[in-house]
Amino acid sequence: MRPRVWCVLCCAAAALLLSGCRVERRAGPESVEALRVDRVFRLSERVALSAAAWSPDSLRLSFGTQGGVWTVGVADRAEQFVAAAGTVTSVSWSRALDLLAYVDRGRLFTVKPDGSALRAVPLPGLATGVAWAPGSDRMAVSVLPDAPAESRAQVWLASRDGGYRKLVVESGAGAAVRTLQWFPDNLYLFYTTAAAGSPGVGEAWRVRIAYPDRVRLPLIPDSAAMVSLAPNGRDMAFVATAGDEVRGDIRGMRTDGSVARIMVPAAGRVAALTWAPQADKIAYAVVRDEANAEIWMADASGRARARIAHYRMEFPDPHIALSLVWAPDGRQIAFGTNTGSFTGPVWVARLERR
Repeated sequence: MRPRVWCVLCCAAAALLLSGCRVERRAGPESVEALRVDRVFRLSERVALSAAAWSPDSLRLSFGTQGGVWTVGVADRAEQFVAAAGTVTSVSWSRALDLLAYVDRGRLFTVKPDGSALRAVPLPGLATGVAWAPGSDRMAVSVLPDAPAESRAQVWLASRDGGYRKLVVESGAGAAVRTLQWFPDNLYLFYTTAAAGSPGVGEAWRVRIAYPDRVRLPLIPDSAAMVSLAPNGRDMAFVATAGDEVRGDIRGMRTDGSVARIMVPAAGRVAALTWAPQADKIAYAVVRDEANAEIWMADASGRARARIAHYRMEFPDPHIALSLVWAPDGRQIAFGTNTGSFTGPVWVARLERR
């Protein structure tokens, strides 16, 4: 029987190779205490406007500027011009298709990282954000409808060329879509809404893309900001707000409202928040004054935290926001003042095991 087993295994391996499937290395769980900072460096001299998006292999970053879309190699810092554009405010890199989607002045485009196969994706309004599904060829897009009197932001589902489009959900009157993420099963979307100009998040929702099945997720306390869904789809992290500023504890809880905990007490003025791909850690940015910020990481359990970098902002502003994007390999974090509203260069912090 053993020769037959080996024969079956070899045939299966050969079929996988011939099929052209890409095998990706996924990061395993690592506590904050097990990691240290290897180096922090400025990726490029270009001033980015959009937050950076990691390639599926964690070797390159893409971002938009006031003029175009670029990719940059993290190891060699080699730059590749992808497409001309006016004002790029959002970029997403598809893991399933190795394709870029970006928003340029309210219009949505897709393009290959080498600049070929550029397509415009038609939508009934102005696109404000885009997020590829982690394991399919669909993308979610937040849209402001053409009829401004309605004042109801929408979330659409679209294919790479716009041949498939579907309205998934419409927000309440006067509410804007803030966070837009996918659950790992590719069947549900996570999004938050807020009143225009409000630093807090009004509501957090889970919605099924196939048919109307929308569930409001609890936030404890109700006054929260920067809600982020963990890659495992079971946990959320958010900042408990105090007054009109994003100050307070960073808290975690299950999406069903259970296991609420404080990850970081009295974090300060939090300017960014994101999960590690293993869903075991968070990274967050704290603005200390108008010119200085710090990047930290903390265990999801709240047991340990460590400072990753001190960041002196190029354009001082006490109310500035930052972007944080964790690489799929779990060992690199891209950050900067490039948020779609503020501009600045992209920095990378590289982590290694102690």
